[in-house]
Amino acid sequence: MKNQSAKVILVTTLTLLMTACASTTVMIKQVRVAKLANGQTVKVGYITTKPEWGCKQVNKLSTSWQYDKMKALASFGGPYSYLQNRAIAYANTKHIRTNYIKLYVPKQTTVGGVNIHMGSRATATYYLCKNPPAKSNRIF
Repeated sequence: MKNQSAKVILVTTLTLLMTACASTTVMIKQVRVAKLANGQTVKVGYITTKPEWGCKQVNKLSTSWQYDKMKALASFGGPYSYLQNRAIAYANTKHIRTNYIKLYVPKQTTVGGVNIHMGSRATATYYLCKNPPAKSNRIF
């Protein structure tokens, strides 16, 4: 009887751990148009560059995604808007000549409510493309 109870407890515990594990990956297809301080327009999106766009990487910003999410709470714009604004501010500060900024948000995985990717880095990669992506309002 004790052996049977131990097996039930073990299976129940493992099941709870497996269901408490959640993973989210952001697959945003949206490409927005933004304006830099010098008046130049730039496309900002989450789409990985394609060979037919003829892009050359010119710069990269890496930032703590956890920190950005906390800062976004204070700005009331949400973490994705905060990352986009930070990427544009960086381009303005560094005078980066770019026409596409590719944003990357790391995968978020939680186990029992604890994020196991807390040290993950969000990135903004700056490209100069011959044919940058078209503006798109499609989110997914």
